[in-house]
Amino acid sequence: MLTTRYHLSTIVAIFFALGIGILVGGSLGQQWLSERQQALVERLEKRYEEVRDRSRQLEKRIALLQSELMEGRRQNRELLKAAVKDQLTGRRILLLGGDRKAAESLSEIIRWAGGSVSRASDLAGLPGEADAVLLLEGYSDDWKTGLMKRMGEGLSMPVIVRVGKNQNVSSGEIPVHSFDGKIDDHSLDALELIRMLNKSMIGKEEPVHEIQTGG
Repeated sequence: MLTTRYHLSTIVAIFFALGIGILVGGSLGQQWLSERQQALVERLEKRYEEVRDRSRQLEKRIALLQSELMEGRRQNRELLKAAVKDQLTGRRILLLGGDRKAAESLSEIIRWAGGSVSRASDLAGLPGEADAVLLLEGYSDDWKTGLMKRMGEGLSMPVIVRVGKNQNVSSGEIPVHSFDGKIDDHSLDALELIRMLNKSMIGKEEPVHEIQTGG
């Protein structure tokens, strides 16, 4: 016959075993969790190193490409400089309109070709002598009045060239050439413009007066 003491002893033994199991299981679980965390940290560190190495490789590649781009631009400038040499020798070119960057870039190329440049953003006329007038973006229509006055005074008419896309010029009886290329960083377009000016001015006498502008 089972006694009360036996039942109590059994219950105590069960709870004691359960407690030991919880302690042992908790210890093992904590160790397993710690191992998992360590493995995760190691994988993340490895991934970080891989990404950092790849980033360094990309930075080196970008630096190399930038260096090659700069060298390519330098070579293009030298080739353009040689290609336009003497094509506008003695010619006076007047620039109307355009932003500063575009005008400076075009002026440099014209000088490489042997020409001289005057710049004006807004003229009431075209005083003095000019072989060609380049109409850049944002030019003023005042050039027409000045040109008609000049023609009335018996001066020769310069070559008029509209430079830039989507610029409409309503010039009436005045012949206007159109050039839709871009000048900045486009060596072939710049060369084409210089050749166009050279061809358009063939047969024109070289001017004897300097261009005088009010701008």
